[in-house]
Amino acid sequence: INNSIKALPEGGTIRIEAEMRTRSGSSGPAEEILLSVTDDGTGMSQEKMRSVMNGESGGFGLAIAARLAEQNNGTLHLSSEEGKGTRAELVFRGQKETVPETTNRPGDQYEL
Repeated sequence: INNSIKALPEGGTIRIEAEMRTRSGSSGPAEEILLSVTDDGTGMSQEKMRSVMNGESGGFGLAIAARLAEQNNGTLHLSSEEGKGTRAELVFRGQKETVPETTNRPGDQYEL
């Protein structure tokens, strides 16, 4: 979001979206969450995107976000076109498992 704000010095649009979807895989269907940030700012060339994702240009924010996503079974994908804007997609893949239902109610207290 911070990068989108910086890419809009004259104002513009930033769209933040979240979507839960089911994907098919070799071990059966699994849930994943897609978070995306899209702006209509200045955009970047392919070379600039590679440089940014490697932490070589403009700071380490996207490089760190990509590494954190990877460590949490996710991915960060960046697409951009100069003069048209940028889209960052963060996908977290769920495990094929069920979460047991609980009988907890609001206000219940637990000892840790």
